[in-house]
Amino acid sequence: YHLIDLQKARRDYVVTGSMLELYQQTPVDLLAKGEESKVKKKALNIRQEKNGTVAIENLVEDICNTEEDLSALMARGNEQRTVAATAMNSESSRSHLVLIVKITSTNKQTKEVLKGKILIVDLAGSERLKKS
Repeated sequence: YHLIDLQKARRDYVVTGSMLELYQQTPVDLLAKGEESKVKKKALNIRQEKNGTVAIENLVEDICNTEEDLSALMARGNEQRTVAATAMNSESSRSHLVLIVKITSTNKQTKEVLKGKILIVDLAGSERLKKS
């Protein structure tokens, strides 16, 4: 966000965040999980686009205007993670976590659009199986 502030005279930025877990080989949207909704939640569909990028249909993507927004998104998603006790850790994660941060930058003069994606992955329970 520091770099965004430095470039705001020349470029517009949009930062979005998503979080999902892979639990028992099933993708689960952590930002939608637990929300009371009148609309039935749609299953996440992971697919590869023709240009080679990976897309996840129906994944909640929240705009994060500040560092605090992104931190709050991560805290909200982390609260929804599937955990269980093991001999090594009382709250061991039982799922793989994927945090997706997308950054779109638009040049104010030329209207050129640049897109980037950061994936941060936390693998499930890395404790030693012998001890757990």
